[in-house]
Amino acid sequence: MIAYPVQSIRDYWQNCVHRWPRKTAFIYAGQSVTYAQADEWIQRLRGHLERECGLKPGDRVSFLMPNCLEYAIGYWAVIHAGGIVVPINTRLRAEEIQSIQRSVESDLLFIHAEMLALAEEAYPAGEPPHYRVAVGWEDGGALSYEAMIAGGEPAAYHPEIPPEAVAIIMHTSGTTGMPKGAYMRHTDLFFNVKHTIFAQSFRHEDIHLLVTPMFHATALYSLLPSAAYQGSTLVITPPVEIKELVALIQEHRVTTFLGVPTMMHFLSTLRDLESYDLSSLRLCAYAGSPMPPQTIRRLRDRLPGVALHNFFGLTETISATHVLPDKDADTRPDSIGKLLPEVYQKIIDDEGNEVPPGVVGELCFHRSNVVQGYWNQPGRLEEAIVDGWFRTGDLACIDEDG
Repeated sequence: MIAYPVQSIRDYWQNCVHRWPRKTAFIYAGQSVTYAQADEWIQRLRGHLERECGLKPGDRVSFLMPNCLEYAIGYWAVIHAGGIVVPINTRLRAEEIQSIQRSVESDLLFIHAEMLALAEEAYPAGEPPHYRVAVGWEDGGALSYEAMIAGGEPAAYHPEIPPEAVAIIMHTSGTTGMPKGAYMRHTDLFFNVKHTIFAQSFRHEDIHLLVTPMFHATALYSLLPSAAYQGSTLVITPPVEIKELVALIQEHRVTTFLGVPTMMHFLSTLRDLESYDLSSLRLCAYAGSPMPPQTIRRLRDRLPGVALHNFFGLTETISATHVLPDKDADTRPDSIGKLLPEVYQKIIDDEGNEVPPGVVGELCFHRSNVVQGYWNQPGRLEEAIVDGWFRTGDLACIDEDG
């Protein structure tokens, strides 16, 4: 049944399953999973979580997981229940994770076997979250992910999820203190998906390489929901050696590769790159740090015809804000690019006055382009908003071409 009008990103998924049930949704560790098969697992898992853990709309569910298929299935199960996904940065210290737990008060936690040692330190036994889902390991006190998707009755109803409901709480890196949880509503994710598709020219037949950490906004705000919106395919992989990534691109005919400049450096310097068939690849997009000009030159030389995009956004912005078009990648490698439609910025001096082109000032975004706030910290975001503009603290300069 087609969901119309669309109220939440759950409707993206359900519409996709209805239209393209046999289309491949995910590829992971050599396994291809169709949208119909993934939906069966999602509904079984959601049913178990609702019956055995009391999961209900608005509940926070934390994920301490590396990139894996189980993360994607768990994400969509929580979304279908109207719950709130709380990705945990696996690089955080135990005390930072404990700070997140005190804020979000999750009572349900997905733990992958690879993260078990960190989980035991960050989440002491007998303390919340009281329900723990074991992925790839066994424990008498934890629910088995594998057992839940293998059997049981799928959930028979769909709770109402209004567009203003919170979908994800994404925490800042904590470099200037304990992490703050910026929360994204379903309506914010609609905006993000629209701008992701526009910025990267995503389409239905794309096969996206999902190698950026799944605790990051690029994965959870952009790639997972936009793939469901368009019915495209995600090849999920944890960070691996560049030869393994290139082999995945060749084997699965990957069309887009979003990563950090370090990955692009390793790609551009791979000694036997020409021995791989990468003719399917049409886009390499990068963000997170400056892209060295020599890396761009090498990519141009070794991957002719592949578009190069630099993109930029913040944890607090509801979408990427800028994209550097392919035609400008060579001549302006240090630029974050041009402003995306419906994103509004100004650059101001110390007195709050807008500066002319060519003058460095503080980058600000309109209130409508940033999240509603930080979870359980009312008024905290507003401290950085002056006269309807979010002051990022970042210095920027705009040229005559925008």
